[in-house]
Amino acid sequence: MKRIAWNGRHRASSEYFTVDQIIHEYMIFHNKIIEVFNNHKVTDTGAIHLLKCCIDKSMLKSVEAFTKSIQEMQNKLIGTLAHDIRNSLSAARLGIEMLDLKAGPERVERMRKMSMYSVDKALHMIEGLLDSISVKAGEGMMLSFSEINLFSDIRTIYEEAEEIYSEKIIFECADKELNGIFDATAIRRLLENLITNAVKYGESEKPISLKVVKECERFLSLAVHNFGPPIPQEKQEEIFNFLDHTKGTNKKELQSWGIGLTLVKMVAEAHGGKVELISKDNFGTEFKVYISRVINEPGKQRTKLNFAQNS
Repeated sequence: MKRIAWNGRHRASSEYFTVDQIIHEYMIFHNKIIEVFNNHKVTDTGAIHLLKCCIDKSMLKSVEAFTKSIQEMQNKLIGTLAHDIRNSLSAARLGIEMLDLKAGPERVERMRKMSMYSVDKALHMIEGLLDSISVKAGEGMMLSFSEINLFSDIRTIYEEAEEIYSEKIIFECADKELNGIFDATAIRRLLENLITNAVKYGESEKPISLKVVKECERFLSLAVHNFGPPIPQEKQEEIFNFLDHTKGTNKKELQSWGIGLTLVKMVAEAHGGKVELISKDNFGTEFKVYISRVINEPGKQRTKLNFAQNS
């Protein structure tokens, strides 16, 4: 039955799959088995009835697992979006609270821009929240691609993090022309999640670095590094799984890492890229995200989901 439940979850990760198709698969399987029975002249009605009961039960279990997985997708996508919307609105509120007219026009303008930026980002994510309510099998967030220069968005993420966190954050970006076709809101959320994790799990007395490199004419790399205890080697793949059902004492820790990292992986792959993780003693942890500048066309498209293969 565990294998059957896995089949339902696996189908939920298959793009455009439906409950009707699961039932159709089992009908085909049932017909093939009956055909084999007929070819071998099996007439034992008890065996045939038992087979039918097993197939019916398997079909019900598979449909149940499929439906449950779709619901989990919706809950997690909506929960992640709601979490990031709250963070954006909190940053906007912080900017308003720090708005001191006596601090001088430059400081006031910086806080105003930070607040407006955070509110605008929250509004974009609310649109994504509405899209997530109608998610289907294999589908993730709806992204909206446009031709832009990412530099100002990344620079704003760095400046906002400097205001919010007490940790020293180092920003490195030699090229200010980071042009390409991106979803800027998704990239900002990606970096915010990586920086938040770096602050949460890093050593507070040591700096966090955000490094952006134009790798070639096609790709950018965005790397966030922190010092501190490494992520265990055996857990480094699991933290990216969208619906992680890992058993064990570290489940809570994995889930706390995975809330943002599933989003990071989805966004990277939607941009034709990938995520690389290095985490070891005497080095700390670095997440490096590669994104293509040219693979997408302007417009909307949904990301695909990644499931644990051993669920």
